[in-house]
Amino acid sequence: MEKDIRDFRPNESIQIYDKKYVFLERESRPGKIHIQEGSQANVVKVKDSSNNIYAIKIFKARFRKEDILERGEHLKKYAKLPGMQAANNEIVNPSSQEYKQTVEKYPFLQYAVIMPWLPQKSGTTWSALRSNQSTSRYPLPDRTHSHK
Repeated sequence: MEKDIRDFRPNESIQIYDKKYVFLERESRPGKIHIQEGSQANVVKVKDSSNNIYAIKIFKARFRKEDILERGEHLKKYAKLPGMQAANNEIVNPSSQEYKQTVEKYPFLQYAVIMPWLPQKSGTTWSALRSNQSTSRYPLPDRTHSHK
């Protein structure tokens, strides 16, 4: 049976390409990994061997699509802007040779996005901010009319 992200426990690790990530415990739920469940994806909190904290956004099966790669590349342009550190991301591309073993072992990681973990100060998630563009002081560019 295929292992799911919820099967992992705190302090267990996962190898993604050449980097090992350790799952962190949710303080309010001892013995459980720190996971935030969303409608399209779940986000887990991990650390690398240098104790840098990351978020791994793991899309639910029906949302694992190739356009995630394009969106991730587009967002990288904004990574140096204040508050946009999460745009400095890495995407598990299932077509890439470097991620082949990762995706074979953990199919749920197809198109997963690895990004710096941003502490939640206001209680508003990145997803909520993106979906509420009409009230944002800093709206993201409209991509509905973008040209390739």
